[in-house]
Amino acid sequence: MKTKRVFIILSLFVSLVSTAQSNWIIIETELAGEYVNLKDAFPIVDEQTGNTAFFLREKKQMIGYLYDDNQKLISKVVIDDLPKKSKSIVGHSIKDGNYALFFKNNAGSKFGCLKVNFNSKNFNLTKDLDIDFNREQYIECFSDNERFYILTSVEKSSQLNLYTLDNDSNLSKKEISIPENGIKTDNDITVDFHSVICSYGAKINKIDAGEPLALEAVTAPTKIYFKDNKITLTNNFFGKRTYVIDIDVINGSSEFNVVENNGFVKGELKSGINSFILGKYYLSVYSTNQKLVFSIYDYPSFKPIKAYRVEKHETIDFKNTKMIQKLGDSEYGERILDKTSKFLRKVSNSHLGIVAYKSDDNYVITIGSSQLATNELSIISFMLGGIVGGVLYHSFTGYNQTKSIQIQCLFNSNFDHDTSAIPENGFDRINTFIKDFKRLHVQSVFKYKGNYVWGSFNKNSGFYRLYIFDN
Repeated sequence: MKTKRVFIILSLFVSLVSTAQSNWIIIETELAGEYVNLKDAFPIVDEQTGNTAFFLREKKQMIGYLYDDNQKLISKVVIDDLPKKSKSIVGHSIKDGNYALFFKNNAGSKFGCLKVNFNSKNFNLTKDLDIDFNREQYIECFSDNERFYILTSVEKSSQLNLYTLDNDSNLSKKEISIPENGIKTDNDITVDFHSVICSYGAKINKIDAGEPLALEAVTAPTKIYFKDNKITLTNNFFGKRTYVIDIDVINGSSEFNVVENNGFVKGELKSGINSFILGKYYLSVYSTNQKLVFSIYDYPSFKPIKAYRVEKHETIDFKNTKMIQKLGDSEYGERILDKTSKFLRKVSNSHLGIVAYKSDDNYVITIGSSQLATNELSIISFMLGGIVGGVLYHSFTGYNQTKSIQIQCLFNSNFDHDTSAIPENGFDRINTFIKDFKRLHVQSVFKYKGNYVWGSFNKNSGFYRLYIFDN
């Protein structure tokens, strides 16, 4: 009896600790029980009004909830007509309280649109927007508050097409041309851009810049960013040069830059190059089993600012953590590497990557490599192809599940090394909060006014609870 009483007290204590974070929004879904089949959650924050729309999708219907900037429920809409072929929600637009949700099929060849009006509680579904992709391959899509963008590559060419859809699904198209002879191999043979980013089976990563991403999210040779009405596309397929294209989505203008990669030596075996853009900085890492070169440039001028170099027999004096081989989630833990030569050898045998985010006035840089083939996140993203759980959810789950060899480094605003401990970030705070939860269903992660919001569904109560965390 005494043992049982102690167990109950401990259970209550864990429950209190786990729920110490205050609720931000509680959605009373009226969906409870063993046979509830909630598929995913899709949050949208209206940056102009501060309203939050939250869509919960079941197998045959979707329910939309609209909350004001004080997290009070404004309206609820039940939607019982959903696309059958274009199942993945990939973006949105907002105008005068009208929400447009854009869907696509897995191939990116078909798009649909669901328009929801929370005032009238009406909705309208266009199952196929009938966009004519002529000899084009889908690259990526993006949303801002008012428009939805689709970027494609024209086959056997160096031309990109940018499609813009407004809240009324009006379509416009802009052509972006990369200069002739702009893309060259390490042997200076000219190739078309489409071949580099698509035809060689190369992967493309869409980057949530500024977030604490896992290396799996950044190791692809082609990365694509979207911020402040600008798409930036970078390509590290060849070792000698990095190609950077900036596209203004409003007027369709573009700028093409070629960056000579610091440290590259033609003919070096097991070499790798990767890069990352964060704010006004372009970061590059070049590695072989003999050396590693980390370089910082101004962006978009690409003027060199600083570089760090280490040979295999030297100590990496700009790292703040040990050389760690992560083995997935906490069940498997991690392994410490004791020599720089071992770290470089493992990095050169896998997918090199670099990722950065800002912490107050400092920069946290992760350098290393990942083993993409066994990463659960990659499999999930491939199957769903959409923004399930919010724009940051896959970044959050990847941060937890990373299987990588890495070091973390801390630099001040001048990119001088800071020996302080790596500070806790928003994803760390969420993980601390949820570590004692036994079951987490249909999670979501997104940002509201600069702070992280995490949510999960409780099948027994039918409540979807959202919590807010300081960034």
